[in-house]
Amino acid sequence: MKTKESRLSQLGLWRISFVGLCLLGTLVADSLSDWSLPVNLGPTVNAASAEL
Repeated sequence: MKTKESRLSQLGLWRISFVGLCLLGTLVADSLSDWSLPVNLGPTVNAASAEL
């Protein structure tokens, strides 16, 4: 029975590591983002091609 218990603990450790890496990646990606709110550049730039 030790093999089944060790297999379960390895799977649990892998899941915890995976979740931790996902959270770390999310935090790093959010801190490095250059995204800003959109700016209205006027009717010439924001108009659809059919409206011109």
